[in-house]
Amino acid sequence: MDGALGRASVSRKRRQPENAQKLGWTTLSSRVAWQGRFPVFEDEIAADLDGRRHTYTYLASRARAVAVLAQDDDGRILTVREYRHPLKEVVCDLPMGSIGPDEEPRAAALRELREETGYAALSADSYGAIHPIPALTRLRLEFFRARGLEYVGHDRDRSEILQTEWIPLEAVLSGINDGRFQVGALPLGVLLADARGQLDRDRDGR
Repeated sequence: MDGALGRASVSRKRRQPENAQKLGWTTLSSRVAWQGRFPVFEDEIAADLDGRRHTYTYLASRARAVAVLAQDDDGRILTVREYRHPLKEVVCDLPMGSIGPDEEPRAAALRELREETGYAALSADSYGAIHPIPALTRLRLEFFRARGLEYVGHDRDRSEILQTEWIPLEAVLSGINDGRFQVGALPLGVLLADARGQLDRDRDGR
């Protein structure tokens, strides 16, 4: 090993905190504190570092969900506007929803796209996933890029009142930048797609 590289490696190791590997917590007990559509759990946990105890509350929602990014021939992005009660407002987002117990993520993406927007897609390819709110839930959100769209009519749940809207790509990007689009999967999904070369630019190359 090169001397300089060796010294740099040793130096980095020395800068790590002494207890860097003791950041975990051990679950001592767990109970359902409240049961609704999704149960709320309270876990008694102890720090691996020094044994201190803490009661941790979290939501046991479905563990997997999908969000779908679709564009038309002009590069516009397909979005849905829907009321979100915790925010008390209508928000603009990508089509998204939970993955069923025995459902494949790709199948869920195609299903959610059709149910919410009325568009069927020839293909849907995964381009990344995140855990958006790990302090509250273990939910994993996977992003899919849908292509080959055809309008066939939506099949929404009775609880869903949605409005679809095609928004130009540059308007979405500027809205993310200035804070107009800051809710849900839209900013994350678009920026991740842009970083991974999944966005179709318009004919002007913008």
